[in-house]
Amino acid sequence: MDTDVLVVGAGPTGMTLANELLVAGVSTVLVDKLSQRSELSRAGGVQSRTLEALDQRGLLEPLLATGDYPISAGHFAGIPLSLDFARHRLRWRS
Repeated sequence: MDTDVLVVGAGPTGMTLANELLVAGVSTVLVDKLSQRSELSRAGGVQSRTLEALDQRGLLEPLLATGDYPISAGHFAGIPLSLDFARHRLRWRS
């Protein structure tokens, strides 16, 4: 197999990297040790930089338009914290 880049790991980071490389025209192969998608998520939150990257690809507004934020921001001492995208200090929203 002839490819420019081999991405190992089909988690959120590997999938994003592989997609960005493909958009840039780079021949990419993505491999993962699992033969099927995991039912578990290790992504426990969304950082400001992730929101910026989604926005750069035109994916943030459709996500926010759903009004469905299935993840929480986490907790502090067992007290749940809400996930409020408006509070993120993003460069494009300054």
